[in-house]
Amino acid sequence: MLQRNLVLIFRSFLRHKTTSLINLAGLSSALACILLINLWVNDELGIDKFHKYDDQLYLVMETGKESGVAGQTSGPVAEVLADEMPEVKYSVAVAPPTWPGFDSFILSVND
Repeated sequence: MLQRNLVLIFRSFLRHKTTSLINLAGLSSALACILLINLWVNDELGIDKFHKYDDQLYLVMETGKESGVAGQTSGPVAEVLADEMPEVKYSVAVAPPTWPGFDSFILSVND
């Protein structure tokens, strides 16, 4: 039964070459897109999962008129969150190394 179905599929591919190639290209590109989206979602969901209290970690993002949504916050935002919200235990301001004046941005503790 399986052999007969494979022979019929092969004959159909030979009879309708253009349609078969279009269908095969669409199927392969859709499968590639699904795999890439799956990899991206798994990467985003796996951020900070190595922490002991990963369910208590949050990322605060700022929205600017010109730049849109930024993945970092300024220093005063971290201080205000820690001071005015009792449920916030710790807060950190993040400065990316691409900002002007932060070309050699290195974070160190005790030398």
